[in-house]
Amino acid sequence: MKSKLLPIAFAAICLFLYNFCFSQCASNTNIYSFTYNGKTYEVVKENQTWVNASSCAVLRGGNLLEVNSLAEQNAIYNQVLNNAGIVSSNTTAPDGGGAAYVWLGGNDLTTEGNWIWDGDNNNSGPQFWMGNFMGGPVGGLYNNFSSNEPDNFGLNGQDGLGLAITNWPLGVSGQWNDVNESNQLYYVIEYPTIMFRTNLSIVLTTVPSVLVGPSSVGVVVDIHEIDGRNSDGSTVTVQVPKDPRFTFAFDSNLTTVGFSAVENSDWTYSSGTLFHEFTTNNVIQGKQRLSFGYIGMYDPQGTAGQTSITATLVANSGGDSTTSNNSDSEKIAYFD
Repeated sequence: MKSKLLPIAFAAICLFLYNFCFSQCASNTNIYSFTYNGKTYEVVKENQTWVNASSCAVLRGGNLLEVNSLAEQNAIYNQVLNNAGIVSSNTTAPDGGGAAYVWLGGNDLTTEGNWIWDGDNNNSGPQFWMGNFMGGPVGGLYNNFSSNEPDNFGLNGQDGLGLAITNWPLGVSGQWNDVNESNQLYYVIEYPTIMFRTNLSIVLTTVPSVLVGPSSVGVVVDIHEIDGRNSDGSTVTVQVPKDPRFTFAFDSNLTTVGFSAVENSDWTYSSGTLFHEFTTNNVIQGKQRLSFGYIGMYDPQGTAGQTSITATLVANSGGDSTTSNNSDSEKIAYFD
């Protein structure tokens, strides 16, 4: 019995420690995630040295970012600069001209001037640059160093690769710079596949819920992220079945329905054969919500009874990982 229980206990402890460390090395509330070209990226808005950032990246199942093309560079830079919600003063490198940076997966820690992609910090990887700013690319691999970098500035040298998000005296935002690896910076993690980790839930509310004769009805649909991870930037689609007794015109300028705030300007409405369809490409932040609403006229057409208004989140919208909470409905009782 003892020999059987020990491996089980050991496995349980390992699993606990993995989950504990995974959750502790970066808080989901400080992560902005997005997808590009079949991969998931996370911008971690927590200050770490290059080595610690790479360790957290590995613990989370990825590596510090390796940039392989101009298209990828532009996509990542746009997300980091415009969508990740970074306050530039929180991630600066004094030895990098005081500019703001995020860590990438490159370094020359092992041999000065031998810049390699080493996002898991195992001291090996493809070399993409040789030498200082007078050097050049290796093996045709992509690089985006400023023409004045790398320069290994300072007594302690500069062995970590940073993507600048503000200008500095020797370069401009978007270019790469070598900065000292002990700087405490935000960082970007890259995963090899699409990682559906966000959990979007839908809640529908109607006002009022009891009608007498043709009546005005307000509908509010809230999309909540409940696991603390941002949606991935892909289209979020909500479908509401059509009912000929309920007619409305979607107002993109509407900001409230009843006592509820809505963000209609962030949504696009279209009318299909069977469904009213509402879409947005906005990122829904972890533990936050994005809502839309409309006000219409419900006509019982001389009858009495009850009906339901149902809203359904289309599977995988925004990188959603759970389908059990993707539909909600509200009953309306009507009398002529």
